[in-house]
Amino acid sequence: MSKKAKSKRGGAQAGDSAPKKEEPFFRPFAKLPAKQPQAPQPASPPQPGKASSTSKGSAAGKAKEPPAAAPRPRQSPPVAADRSARRSEPEDEVLTFERFMSGVTPLEAEGKRRVPTSMADVGGASRTKHKMLAAQQEEAEQQARARLHSLVEEGSAFEVVDDGRRIEGRRRGVDGGLVRRLRLGDLPIDATLDLHGMRVAEAREAVESFVRDRRIKSDHVLVIVHGRGRNSPGGTGVLRGEVAAWLSEGKASTHVAAFVTAPDEHGGEGALCVLLASQTDRPRRV
Repeated sequence: MSKKAKSKRGGAQAGDSAPKKEEPFFRPFAKLPAKQPQAPQPASPPQPGKASSTSKGSAAGKAKEPPAAAPRPRQSPPVAADRSARRSEPEDEVLTFERFMSGVTPLEAEGKRRVPTSMADVGGASRTKHKMLAAQQEEAEQQARARLHSLVEEGSAFEVVDDGRRIEGRRRGVDGGLVRRLRLGDLPIDATLDLHGMRVAEAREAVESFVRDRRIKSDHVLVIVHGRGRNSPGGTGVLRGEVAAWLSEGKASTHVAAFVTAPDEHGGEGALCVLLASQTDRPRRV
């Protein structure tokens, strides 16, 4: 490179490093009087709940944060509109009910009487029927007692004794030793007849047939169960006195020598042990 070129570059660098005098900017208001600076106003204390930020070394001091937005007032629900809507619902239901029931005719007083029989009426009829049956049983028992009493008092071919619990009857002339053995249960039992569930007429026919047939078969001792009558009025069986009367008079008596209340092993107070007459004994006609 030539010395002339170097000198030009060096001169250019020297010229750049020399300070240049700045020309002033265009200031149209420069000649106006300067405004006096105002004294800074004291900063207001920070409000509670608002945070303030501080910058160290700052000439401005504490900067204020923008105030928080005020809460919006709550709007009350449309109470009047809701109440009016609620009032209108029952009115609509009433109108709908009247429209559906417009063609219905109410029942008359006679129609109201056509009600099925209540349980109270059924219970009353049942109690009345039970009382009638109880009265009939009581009457039958009284008749049986009267008949048995007549046998004891007036006398007959049989001697009958009844103390209310045990009953005993024997034909006149029968050995007392056989009756005692019958009472103690020393004689073997040949057959038994149970009268439970039978009416009086059915029981009488059964007793007469049973005694007659067993004597034909040469049986000696029978047991006839008449029941204790715990469910009967007075706690005494209706058939108790009836059976004693049938065995001591009537058709069955022609085949009987004696009868006693059975021992406990054969039924106790709910049964009778019957001693049949022997085949050589001539039955009397009634």
